[in-house]
Amino acid sequence: MTEPATAPTGTTGPTPSISVAALQEQAAAAGLALRPPPTEPTTCCGRGCNGCVWEGYWSALDWWREETLDLLGKQRLEGSNGNKAGTGKAS
Repeated sequence: MTEPATAPTGTTGPTPSISVAALQEQAAAAGLALRPPPTEPTTCCGRGCNGCVWEGYWSALDWWREETLDLLGKQRLEGSNGNKAGTGKAS
């Protein structure tokens, strides 16, 4: 049996799954549909390779977070302007 890959040592902050779950909850509460977040890698060898699968994952996750935060921000802005969320129409 193979052990799942773990994030490289030295990483700090909340784990990706917690951040992803929090953003997904916010989007669901706002009625927004999101594309799925990137999947955590399972093939890291732990040798610090140039172009490690974790580098690609963190890059994709950053892009997903930025896109999600942008959607949430636009939805909040529309809501504060008296528009129905996501429709662009006044209520």
